[in-house]
Amino acid sequence: MKKFVFATIATLLTTSHLMANSAFAQDEEDERLEEDRYLNDSIDIFAELDIELAEEDMPKNIIYLIGDGMGTTYNTAYRYYKHGGFEWDVELTEFDKHLVGQQMTHPYDGTEVITDSGASATAMAAGAKTYNNAIGVDHDHNTLVTVLEVSKANAKSTGIIATSTLTHATPASFGAHNESRHNHEEIADHFFDQRINGEMKIDVLLGAGLQYFDREDRNLVEEFEGEGYDFIQDLEGLESSENDKLLGLFYDDSFPKMWDREEGTVSLEDMTRKAIDTLDQNEEGFFLMVEGSQIDWAGHSNDVASAMSEMEDFENAFAAAIEFAEADGETLVVATADHNTGGFSLGVDGYYQWLAEPLHEMERTPEFLASEIVENGEIGETLSTYVGWEFTEEELSAVEEALTQPEDEQFFAVETVLKESVDVRTYTGWTTGGHTAEEVNVYAFGPGSELFRGLTDNHMHGFITSYFMGQDVTRDEVELEEAVNEEAEVEEAEVEEDVEVEEDTDVDSDVEEESEVEEDTEEEDTEEDVEEDDAA
Repeated sequence: MKKFVFATIATLLTTSHLMANSAFAQDEEDERLEEDRYLNDSIDIFAELDIELAEEDMPKNIIYLIGDGMGTTYNTAYRYYKHGGFEWDVELTEFDKHLVGQQMTHPYDGTEVITDSGASATAMAAGAKTYNNAIGVDHDHNTLVTVLEVSKANAKSTGIIATSTLTHATPASFGAHNESRHNHEEIADHFFDQRINGEMKIDVLLGAGLQYFDREDRNLVEEFEGEGYDFIQDLEGLESSENDKLLGLFYDDSFPKMWDREEGTVSLEDMTRKAIDTLDQNEEGFFLMVEGSQIDWAGHSNDVASAMSEMEDFENAFAAAIEFAEADGETLVVATADHNTGGFSLGVDGYYQWLAEPLHEMERTPEFLASEIVENGEIGETLSTYVGWEFTEEELSAVEEALTQPEDEQFFAVETVLKESVDVRTYTGWTTGGHTAEEVNVYAFGPGSELFRGLTDNHMHGFITSYFMGQDVTRDEVELEEAVNEEAEVEEAEVEEDVEVEEDTDVDSDVEEESEVEEDTEEEDTEEDVEEDDAA
């Protein structure tokens, strides 16, 4: 019986992390060792744990959920929002029931100590720290094999779900490799072009970002369909598909917030349930990454209403995963965040208060309300239709003033007034429009969940999950292949041929011009000779 000793993991994690970044120049060695002190801290913490896991107790499936930007305050706020306010007997959320610890989120970046989504997701996917903006690569842009790729190498099915574009930093870091998170088209190409054992490496892709798949230079949708995928764009298509390979692109850019979606549109829970049902057809098991993408966007925007909207969407997906795992018995479910966003606080300006009740009187987010007001100019009617509480005269005047701004500034100006009106009524505070550095919660259930207890580092998650999924083919043995794009090669060959023809034509033309010049010169010389003879 194989034993999995946690102290050994800590040692291997240190080795993998240092190897992933071993190309740093020697003259930076002291600085690097100084930066690596946190690794020694993590070793001290986990070497004290002597947890053993029998091989038969390892998970066959893993569902890894990431609430992007979901710092601990979001979890607390959502608990009281869901309950309707503060009470001594407040009901626990689905997350609360499975809290096992926290994880550190810092990147391995030469200039910043607060992570972005690329560095954090790469750590959780590949088990190695890297720089901000990286997508599945180390500091030297070398490929870091992810848990998804390990899973596929072990004949498991794989999936990625997001409410952002699928090429956004977090989903991209599990299924692609690029030096910059901003190279969306290259990331989309990786989803299709990179293969393992000659097979497509991602079986289910559900999210948004059609603009990066259906482009002038390349139609990836048609290429996926050519590989046997069902292309899905609505809830009916999602529910009716019986294929084991799915490409669902439901929006050109990103999903609307949950509160703002029309009835009958796709939710994160819908995608999660469908992905589980599809991937579970594989007897070898599966790996699925699910991202609640826009909790982070709400934090960047300092929008508590949108934050609660997206927390609800994410909790529903998490509950669906837990429901499956409880019935299945062979599935590990882990939910966490990549970082905290916004410096969200419950209570502000010295007031010992935070109220969730005003949020329950809102049917739409400030983003939706601002869009409606800018489009139709109807302030009072729009607000009274979707918000239960009365706005003050000062707030209404501020909205009117916002509508006098230049056209490209009106939406932001109106939205800001509305968000601040919500903050005042709920006593919500914010410290930044960016990320912050504190730890985030970790929730886990199922076989192997004990290895996520206590304080962990985010790259440990990538290492542990890769270990679980790589029982036959380890991470070091995974080989990524590039698919041959025959159409692109033909086009490239045609371009090269055209260039050669043009060059040949240019050469022929030059020869002809030179011949003509020589003939003209000879004629001129003859005429000059005749003139000289006449003069003589």
